[in-house]
Amino acid sequence: MWWEKYIGQPYAPVDGDCMALAEQVAENELDIILRVPEHETGLRAQARQIQKYRDEYAQKVEAPEDCQPVLFLCRKRFFHIGVSARINHEDYVLHNDERHGSVILTRLRDMARIGYEFEGFYKWI
Repeated sequence: MWWEKYIGQPYAPVDGDCMALAEQVAENELDIILRVPEHETGLRAQARQIQKYRDEYAQKVEAPEDCQPVLFLCRKRFFHIGVSARINHEDYVLHNDERHGSVILTRLRDMARIGYEFEGFYKWI
């Protein structure tokens, strides 16, 4: 499966954060090159950057599509980004989680349990 090669990649500020993973998947799996400005460091700055560029790079959609972005609120205010993966008729999110220290695959329905509130499914534009 396409998502297996990303699991376990280490979290690293700037070039190995949640947005960097979303960019990497877009390029490798969808042939979409995103031109996101230099990545911010620190959770708050990263969250502001995701929120700022959300509408420029993606549009909200009703249903998930493999390799497309999924956005989350964290603690009711910070954004986190992952990508959709449909596995055995269930929705998962591939995301680079700083607390975990690497890219992980989490069932969408379990994201709230680890502190992420679902914001919406998106598609790169």
